[in-house]
Parts: sequence; C-alpha cells; structure tokens
Amino acid sequence: MPNRGAHPRTQPPMPRRRGHRLLAACAVVAATLGGTSAGAGLPARLPAALASAPTAGVGTFRQVGATPWLDHGKPLLLYVSAQYCPFCAAERWALVLATSRFGRWSGLGAMHSTPGEAGFPGLATYDLLHASYHSTLLALQMREVADFAGNPLQQLSAPQSQAIDRYDPHGSIPFVLIGGQYAQVSSGYSPAVLMGLSFTRIHTLVYEQPASTVGRRVVREANVITALLCAALGAQARGTTGACRLPAVEALMPRT
Repeated sequence: MPNRGAHPRTQPPMPRRRGHRLLAACAVVAATLGGTSAGAGLPARLPAALASAPTAGVGTFRQVGATPWLDHGKPLLLYVSAQYCPFCAAERWALVLATSRFGRWSGLGAMHSTPGEAGFPGLATYDLLHASYHSTLLALQMREVADFAGNPLQQLSAPQSQAIDRYDPHGSIPFVLIGGQYAQVSSGYSPAVLMGLSFTRIHTLVYEQPASTVGRRVVREANVITALLCAALGAQARGTTGACRLPAVEALMPRT
C-alpha cells in the first residue's frame, strides 16, 4: 500500500544537469575520513549521550543516544557520502525529499554515481556539492568525502570525524546521523530499484507516482528520516510542523 500524504506539498526544484565523468574506480573511503577542518558549526566535542548505543531503532537507523545534538539550537542532521557511491545515490533521493519538508533547497544539481561501482551501473541522483539548504527548524551538514574517481573531495571537521570513528569505524557510506540520537550506515533501501532510470523519470516516480516501486522505496525512507527529525525537534515544534502530522510519519515516530 502506498504511503498516503507522505510527500511534501511543494517539491524541491528540478536541478540543472551537470556533466559527470564516467569513471569506474573503486575507492576506499575510510582513508578520507581522518581529515579535519574548522568552522563546521558543530559542538567542540560529541555529547556524552553518544557513548551509549541502545538497540532500538526506526527503519535501518539505530538509536545511539537520548540527548539531542544541536547546532545553534537546532537539531543537526549529518550526512556523509561520496559522488561515486551507488548507495549514496539512493539515499540522496530520500534525504532531499525528507529535508524539503522542513526547509528550502537551492542549487541542486543532477549527476550519476560511477558506473561499475559495487556492481551497479551509474545511478541518477542529486548533486549536493554546490547546493545549499535553509531551515528555521533543523541544521544540515553535508560532506562529499570523495569524487567520482574516489579522490578526496571534502574534509570532515573534528566532531564529524569523531562521529564516524564511533559509529562507522570501517568508513562505510552513506553515513547519516540525526540529532545525535539515530545513526544509519548505508542506504535505507536497495539502489537496484533505480537501475536504468533517468533523473527525470525517478523524480516523476517519487513526486508524482508515489505508489510505484521506486516511489514507495524512496518515500518510505524519507518518512523514516522525517519521523526521526520530528522526534529530535521536540513536542512544541512537532505540534506546529505539518510534516510531523502526516499519518505515515506519525506511525514511524519513536515512542518515548
């Protein structure tokens, strides 16, 4: 059954297409995760709550703490990926859909993951490298740690590297941390559902045909991310945020 009422009232803008290099290279991301840079807008060190790792979770996210990790008073969503990675390509669709419910994107591009990586052809996805995101409710930190050939691209800050070391010691991607409370390694659904589809076709299936196989997979993962963001926002903000009142999202909200 499709998730009714689960996609945003307004879609993110269709991106301008960017050329992508067809490079079939297999890279080890862990080597790029040790770099640090200042000014990431994160706390000086991880909150103590992140030291524990309870087994409760939502979707394929696992609970890693109880106290929200805030950036200037807003729950922080940390997303670490690479341009060549097919699993990152899949997760970006859900990430953009979910975060569009809380804010506004600009500068979104379109690209493909590197053909042949992990046995997948090049998969159409969003290019977030030059995109920006604005929200009065949440803070989004994005890092593309490697390019299409697996070369280092964007460095991580010290707190971001600490999070990777603690919850993703093998350097697997994509890595998603929501509010310092829930973490996920890899994508929440198989990239295989995107094989052979153009960017425009995937966009249509997600936003106009959510009952399709692609639509169901992406929207389900977006609903999981949305539910965890709503949990991090707190009761007062949840009550005034339309995305948090969607039935499909409410059904996934962690019970406290």
